[in-house]
Amino acid sequence: DDDDDEEDYIDVPLKQPTEDQKAIRVSVHSLPTAEDILGILQYEEAPLEIWLRFAVEYYRQNRYDIFEEILKSGCSPDAEEHFAHDTKGRLKMLNALAAYKISLEKGSGKGSAGNHLAEAVELISRADKIDEHEGLTWVNKGVLSLVRGEDENALQNFDSALQNDPRNLLAKLGKGTILFKRREFATARDQFKRTIREHPGCSASVRVNLGLCYYELGNESRA
Repeated sequence: DDDDDEEDYIDVPLKQPTEDQKAIRVSVHSLPTAEDILGILQYEEAPLEIWLRFAVEYYRQNRYDIFEEILKSGCSPDAEEHFAHDTKGRLKMLNALAAYKISLEKGSGKGSAGNHLAEAVELISRADKIDEHEGLTWVNKGVLSLVRGEDENALQNFDSALQNDPRNLLAKLGKGTILFKRREFATARDQFKRTIREHPGCSASVRVNLGLCYYELGNESRA
């Protein structure tokens, strides 16, 4: 039905389309099991962009195990070989999984025996071998350094991402966070203000950080 809301569905192009059917339409309101969705993606040899769209949708629905399984499968040696031509897609998959591993480490507490950071480092290294200038990878390196308490390294990584793309939202937020931690409130305030101006739809946390900068600078009325 042409009236269906496109955002309610993800279309998987058929490897062998027919006159009657060009794609398998999957409703985001009734997502299949991990086995079923991976079966469809692999059998139809769907582009990595479609893999990532499904992974993000499972993540939004708090089904993190399937989110991770899709990314791991999309980053496997078989997938690397099959999608050798799709460097952008591979970079996005590797960096999405690396970012997730870093977030698991951040949420696991100091007593955790997890090896999430080691896995993130390995994924970032693989991304670097594809394209050492990729902004997503620089951002992940920056966040990784932040988690390790290496603020100077983090700042250099975020700056490298911004050299590659001056509007990189995540790099701007990372840099602002470090400046705030260093109590360089005026510079942090300017960083967050620029970010809000360039990305008006960005998250409320940016506005909260900007308010904190104003508060620390003594401008409580602006906060």
